[in-house]
Amino acid sequence: MKEITQTMTSLAVVEVINDYRDEDSVKLLHNDFLKKIRKIADELGLGNISQSTYQNSQNKTQPMLILDKETCLLMVASETPKVLQAIIKRWQELEHATQVIADALEMEKEAMLKDLKLDATIEAT
Repeated sequence: MKEITQTMTSLAVVEVINDYRDEDSVKLLHNDFLKKIRKIADELGLGNISQSTYQNSQNKTQPMLILDKETCLLMVASETPKVLQAIIKRWQELEHATQVIADALEMEKEAMLKDLKLDATIEAT
């Protein structure tokens, strides 16, 4: 069975960071987070970051990055424990949802194979 890759966008990570930062903290701008990701990725030689785009509120195409779990956790390691906990919880939700989807796909596959075997048996008689 094909493995489902779990990722988070840089935009989603910034949203979680800003939601869970202390009220008196400065909000993180997505563009600043992109710079941080690129800097750390260059320093550590990370090659597992994909580029993508999104449409902002002015309908302009903007860059965003797709992060795997390890890269995401590296990028938020300097945040507060509250932010880090929120990111970890989000990853746990993603992992659970991915498992639910994988289980559903496996059950569907088994049902289809059972139907095919049944069809083959009927045709053979």
